[in-house]
Amino acid sequence: EGVADAEPTATAVQAFYRLGLPLAGYLNPQDEREEQEKLGDAVITDMETALFDRFGMKESFGRSAYQTAAVEELPGGGSVRVRWWSMPLQQAQWEGLSFKDLSWTILCIVCVYSYIAIHTRSLVMASVAMWEIVLSIFVAFFWHRLVFQVRFFQFINFLIVFVVLGIGADDVFVFIDAYRQSGAELRAPGKP
Repeated sequence: EGVADAEPTATAVQAFYRLGLPLAGYLNPQDEREEQEKLGDAVITDMETALFDRFGMKESFGRSAYQTAAVEELPGGGSVRVRWWSMPLQQAQWEGLSFKDLSWTILCIVCVYSYIAIHTRSLVMASVAMWEIVLSIFVAFFWHRLVFQVRFFQFINFLIVFVVLGIGADDVFVFIDAYRQSGAELRAPGKP
């Protein structure tokens, strides 16, 4: 008639599996630490692949495998939704998604190039403008890495390409509009 009489059920269960160092064949956690961490990360990555296969989770161009629910149907009815996380998997997922996002860069460059060519009515001007815009990224990287000696470079910093494309295209439009306007202002009165 009390709690003890009811059949126990759980709506959520959480488990932690810790991988520790040193791995077999190493003296201590500091003995070739990076190599040990790579081996541990490989184990985790293999587990991720096995879990993706088990739950039928597929990755596509615009979709992460993690956007598909990992659901296990139970023999007696019902189901269990499984979730997992680890820092190496998070980092790999972040890099993979960033690469996918960056793959849109080519399309963006082509679109901006086309728009500049239409606005300026010149393929040469559009080509030179895009060349300068793209080169500005390498000049910025030179200052960032070699002059200021900033060694940390996170992959998300590559997304600056989109900002530079926008600013560079705007500069070209302002320059071309000012150039066209100056021609009209410098004409002598009464002359075409």
